[in-house]
Amino acid sequence: MNLPKDLQKKNFYDIMLKMKPTSGWEILAKNNLLALKAGAKIPLINFVWGDATLENIEAIKKFYVHHSFIWLLTLEQNDMHLLNAGFKGPDQSPEMVLCLDNYEIEGYLSDIKVIIAESDEQLNQWTQVASEAFEKAPADLKEFFEPLIKVGGAKPFLIYYKNMPAATSLVYCNNNIAGIYAVSALEKFRRKGLGKAATLACIREAKNRNISNAVLYASPMGKFLYESMGFKISQTLNEYFFMNQKEKANPDINP
Repeated sequence: MNLPKDLQKKNFYDIMLKMKPTSGWEILAKNNLLALKAGAKIPLINFVWGDATLENIEAIKKFYVHHSFIWLLTLEQNDMHLLNAGFKGPDQSPEMVLCLDNYEIEGYLSDIKVIIAESDEQLNQWTQVASEAFEKAPADLKEFFEPLIKVGGAKPFLIYYKNMPAATSLVYCNNNIAGIYAVSALEKFRRKGLGKAATLACIREAKNRNISNAVLYASPMGKFLYESMGFKISQTLNEYFFMNQKEKANPDINP
């Protein structure tokens, strides 16, 4: 079975179309080149897809101005110009897809409770957990995720372990794709099934909306979890990171 590719790219693009009216959130799309820019100190959506030609690299650097960003290439695309231009990498990033049409969702373990973070208090708890798990300042993480939730329509899940906030996830559903993001668990609560519960919350939301495919970019740590849940690698991408010179003094703003 051939899995669909570039679903994460399509999901990111759909999010950005909703975010485009928001100040600082921009899209560059031309000649099979796509770049997304977030108006936040931690620009976690600053991704580029497309051939790394000299012309494209110049256009992308002008687009991001003072921001750092990540360029994603397929294994077949040439990275010579990126490496010569000072990009770091590559780090491999598997795109993983789960077909939901006949997927049977498991229940949560008895010590785990999952809610949608809707109230300000719940969103603050969600931000606190995610910021600790990702080792980012809460205010910076809120600056990035709050517009995605309140303007973009992404849905955040807060996972409790024995009534203590312990893990997070976020899903964005559109065009028959569910993009899964911000899966995290506090270190003291790891190995208790929270990462699985956080991912299942997103899958459950997608199933309720009759979405056919869930997609994510997997970290090395998360890859084995997602494989155990039925996700399969649709393609492996190479990530190349470019740090803007003006940001070197502050590593917290890396994507």
